[in-house]
This record gives sequence, C-alpha cells and structure tokens, in this order.
Amino acid sequence: MLRSKKLMGAVAASICAVSAVFSVLAVATPAEAEQKCTYVNFVLTCTEVTTGGTPGQPGNSGSDAEPTCDLDSYKPGLGDNNSTPAFCNGTEVCHTEDLLPPWSLPDGDPPKEDSVARGTFCSNGASERLVEKFWSDDEEPPTLLQQIQTAVDNLEFTTPTVGVSPAARTLVNLDTWFWLQDAQPTVSATAFTVTATATLRSMTVDPGDGSAPFTCDPIATTAAQAEQSCLHEYRRSSAKGSTTVDGRGAFQATVTTVYGLSFTAGGNPIAQIDGAPQTVDGPPSNTAVRVDEAQTVVRPSR
Repeated sequence: MLRSKKLMGAVAASICAVSAVFSVLAVATPAEAEQKCTYVNFVLTCTEVTTGGTPGQPGNSGSDAEPTCDLDSYKPGLGDNNSTPAFCNGTEVCHTEDLLPPWSLPDGDPPKEDSVARGTFCSNGASERLVEKFWSDDEEPPTLLQQIQTAVDNLEFTTPTVGVSPAARTLVNLDTWFWLQDAQPTVSATAFTVTATATLRSMTVDPGDGSAPFTCDPIATTAAQAEQSCLHEYRRSSAKGSTTVDGRGAFQATVTTVYGLSFTAGGNPIAQIDGAPQTVDGPPSNTAVRVDEAQTVVRPSR
C-alpha cells in the first residue's frame, strides 16, 4: 500500500509538472512566483507562492532561547519527502526537503554527480513559501554552525592603504602618525540561509622597530584622527631596517585589523552558539617608514 502511495505521488507530480507547462506557467526565478504542491486527500494540489527571505537553521532554532514559533503545529504532509525536523524562523515554522517537479532546480550546476536539489519551506500557519534552494551533497542540509562558518569564509576584504605622517621620512624622537585609508567599516557575505556581517572593531600598529605593537583607540581613518589616537615615537634610526625608502634603510610597519561578527537569518539576529566565531582578522597592511637621526652641528662663534 505504501509503495502504491509513493507511485501515485510520483505520477501525480509528473502530471502536475506537465499541466504547469501547458498552462504556460513559466519556471520561476528565485525572486518570482513558483508553485508549491502538497497532497490533500491523496490529491496533489499546487498553489502559487513567492520566494524570498532566508530561514534560520535547518533542524534547530538557531539559539539557546525558546523557539518563537509553535513547533508542535508542524505536521508533514504526504507530499513532504526527506523532511528535516522543524525549526523556527521568527514566528514561522520551517523544514527542508528534496525539490521535486514542478519546482525549478537551484541556480548553477550541481557540484557533484550525486548532489541533491533541496529546498527550505516556511509556513505562517495559513500559507507556505519556498525561501531557499540549494544543492546538497548530504542527506541532511548543513547545520547552522556550518552555514555560519561558510558565510564567514565568503567574506571578502580589501587591503587598505596605510597613511603615515610625516610622509617622506620621519625623525628620531618625533611623533609619527598612522591611519588606514579606504578601510571597510563593514563587510557582509551570505551562505545558504545565513548572512555574516563583519564590523571593524580594532586597529593595531607594529611600528617595525622592535618595540611592542600598540592599539589605536579610536580607530584612525584620517590624519587628524591619527594625530590624536595613533602615534608612535621612534627612538632609533632605520639605517639597518628590513626594507628601504629611496635607497635608505627603513622599518616595515604593519597595521592589522579585527572585525566583530554578527549573524542573521531571514532578517532575524542569531544568538551566539557554541563554536561560532566572534571575530575575524582583516588583511594586514604594510608600509615602509624611513627614520633619520637629526645631526646637530655646533660651530664656534667668531
């Protein structure tokens, strides 16, 4: 009997897909209307829904807090296949299942021959919508922690230029300022259902003369800010430095940054979970600083 039901379901799904074609229902893009087919009294019923938004974690509410939706209200239909445990996305109840006709496939080619097209569906109790399509190499979708880590890995930082004053060369015992030009205040990236946002949190300067690195507070992004919060006094010349400026020895100063991380799913903040990164390092920026020692010449009076 169970095999018969599955066979009936497969046939009904094919009929629904063909019917959709002859009804001139175009296969939708992720931002357009698509069809959601469910079984009601063993009859496959297709309704039009609109994709959009992003859910929380497949199989988990995404935090240690109490779920904000009624998970007990989720009842898998006969059309659901390989469904994950229900999870909350705000007040909606969501689950993930294999995508069958008439659903269109996820964008791009499958990464492997055995990759499976899967979709995440969310319901507000009155209607259900497809919020995510993706290729999966596993029977289960990626966990929230895996999604978070992938989103962090997708962050793309540009390397800022280090501003220095005095620009051409500085002198021993003279204040030298450092700042970041074109620094990115925030960077975002999305993976699966999670968006990671990195916000510039700190700036540290290693002046390159063997002294200890120092943190600039607040972060200096202009010369005026650097004069107040990000300055260093070199105590010796750079004649034997590791790099050169105009053929003269120079110190290689390095500026590093740290970004704080936050995560959202479907526009809802995700509470911190065990194992999720809290910060990420930005790319280091280097600059050569030539430090000369001023010579004083004493001439006898005449």
